[in-house]
Amino acid sequence: MPGSSNEFNWTYRLPATIEEIVKDKELLAAVAEISKIKPAPRKKNVGA
Repeated sequence: MPGSSNEFNWTYRLPATIEEIVKDKELLAAVAEISKIKPAPRKKNVGA
């Protein structure tokens, strides 16, 4: 959710659709390599 709701928050569009992005094997491989640099944060145990 953006910090404000005016029209300027919604002006940028990705150059490809989600369907095109998930089919791009080279892009997916690059994202996988980048994600190895810093692992995802651990989930906090909220209920404990």
